[in-house]
Amino acid sequence: MTTSQLSIQPLRFVPILQTRIWGGTRLADTLGKLTATIAPPVGESWELSGLPGNESRVVDGPAANQSIIDLATRHRAELIGDIVDDEHAFPLLIKFLDAEQPLSVQVHPKPQAAAAVKVAVKHEAWYIVDAEPGAEVYIGLNPGVTADDIRRTANTPAMRDLIQTRKAKAGDCFYLPSGTLHALGAGLLVAEVQTPS
Repeated sequence: MTTSQLSIQPLRFVPILQTRIWGGTRLADTLGKLTATIAPPVGESWELSGLPGNESRVVDGPAANQSIIDLATRHRAELIGDIVDDEHAFPLLIKFLDAEQPLSVQVHPKPQAAAAVKVAVKHEAWYIVDAEPGAEVYIGLNPGVTADDIRRTANTPAMRDLIQTRKAKAGDCFYLPSGTLHALGAGLLVAEVQTPS
């Protein structure tokens, strides 16, 4: 495939579906994903991934069946410009998440801590595609929460009481810089863009 073909040809990728205990049926019902190909519950549809073992492949056209890594290696400037990412051949991971049940609380190390333990920094953003009435997201700690509070409630449902709760509706967007505690509540269909890890 030539660079000129790449520049005029839209690239569509085969979704990579992932079973998750908290998943549901919205990926199929709302987005038309062919979830019958894997065991339920389906929680994630990876739309664009360059992670080893989960590399997105082009659906059709001149680049059919080529991976995003192959394309990014041969056509880096055309696909991603001057972005420098020494850890990943492709600098983004784009997914849809179907949170029928609440997700566990997550936190990814801030840049300084990530460098100290030699792991990738992971920033995320959520765009709420669809939400059941009363759906919530959990982002950041409430004022006054101490390290002792976190240790005492770690791995228990009580930890959610330490995290700021926000109502979520279709069209909302939330940025989650590395170092931010976060979790999706139940009843959400979310588009997630993140740095891969």
